Amino acid sequence: MKRSYLTSSQLADVSVTKMLLCTVLVFGICYALLLVDSIMALIIAFRELEPENYTKVMTFRKQSWILLEFLSVINSGSNFIIYCVMGKRFRASLTQMLVQFWNLFTCTQTGTGTA
Repeated sequence: MKRSYLTSSQLADVSVTKMLLCTVLVFGICYALLLVDSIMALIIAFRELEPENYTKVMTFRKQSWILLEFLSVINSGSNFIIYCVMGKRFRASLTQMLVQFWNLFTCTQTGTGTA
């Protein structure tokens, strides 16, 4: 279906779908290493490894947890960026909320000044 034949509602659905797909893709990339680590843990649990291999595997797992923590922070932070870049309604709502907060913080709401 060509974009020129889509209604505004359908275009909005396409936009939301792209945003969600991007969010899920970033999540998958950031947590792929956790899946690898979990598989390694299962292999260790069900199969005895020789001591030198066990040490190598455990060293890798310890080092990978540092990267896992970093990737989880990246995933969380990237969601906000994805929403801001791809979500027109999200940007509008965020802008409106920030303006209202700024007005509340600076006491510049209409009718609150002293004469």
